[in-house]
Amino acid sequence: MHKQMNDFPHLRAVSDKDAYDFVKSQSLLWVQAIEEEIKNGKTPEEILDWWANEYGRDKMATRIFHAARHIFRERSGGK
Repeated sequence: MHKQMNDFPHLRAVSDKDAYDFVKSQSLLWVQAIEEEIKNGKTPEEILDWWANEYGRDKMATRIFHAARHIFRERSGGK
């Protein structure tokens, strides 16, 4: 169940790479968890929905989303 992007006002405020670097600096385990979820077929939007349901719609949710997008693009050849 993907939430509307309007529910996350910070989504356009940070680049994917910057968010990835920030998340990685906070917890390598978070990056590994995101990588595993993507490997298992989750999209960045699904990862955002999960984080928001567990922890709320905050700036960290935004960073998790952008980090997931960065990882997703890296795994799919930068597309």
